[in-house]
Amino acid sequence: MLTLGGYLASRGVTRLHWVVVIGVISAVIGDNIGYWLGRRYGRAAIERYDRWVFVSPERLQHDLGLRRALRSAGGLRGPLRPGLRFLAGPLAGAMRMPPITFTLANALGALAYVPCAVGLGYAVATAWAT
Repeated sequence: MLTLGGYLASRGVTRLHWVVVIGVISAVIGDNIGYWLGRRYGRAAIERYDRWVFVSPERLQHDLGLRRALRSAGGLRGPLRPGLRFLAGPLAGAMRMPPITFTLANALGALAYVPCAVGLGYAVATAWAT
């Protein structure tokens, strides 16, 4: 959707700055919803469906220790990986990352990821026009 928004902004259908602002706000809100769902239901879901999601309770405990050691730097890696961004919130919640740490890392990740995704659509549309 972000790439499509960038494409439409290049064509003059929308305004680029609004696509980026709404994209960042939406990403932060959506990931925070995922965080709180993961915090509430994540551990039980992982323990119940561990064979399908390839995350055992032991692996989760190991990752929890690693995540605590890395703090915000560790929280920033997931949101920056294309295709894995949607998992960052629920996994951080399931691993009991502190809410303020997740929110800050999530916002920084959204500020880095959203303009890149929007810019890709904008660049493709611009190149296509030429």
